[in-house]
Amino acid sequence: MGVDVQRQDARIDGLRKGSIAMVCGWAVLAMSGMFGVFFFQSLRDGTDLMKITASVMGALGVILLAVGTRMRHANG
Repeated sequence: MGVDVQRQDARIDGLRKGSIAMVCGWAVLAMSGMFGVFFFQSLRDGTDLMKITASVMGALGVILLAVGTRMRHANG
């Protein structure tokens, strides 16, 4: 019984892609937090730009974290 190298490479590739997605998710969430600093200024000024930007970036970050976690657990 030999080691299935292609299967092992695919598993490692999935783990790597999952980790990259999680790192990108955390980075996007950090940027969303930085935009969140201006959220209350946006409320006071009556503009929706920062509210929409922070919300979209936050959702994207959470989605990337969920996808990365799922990829890592599916291959782990």
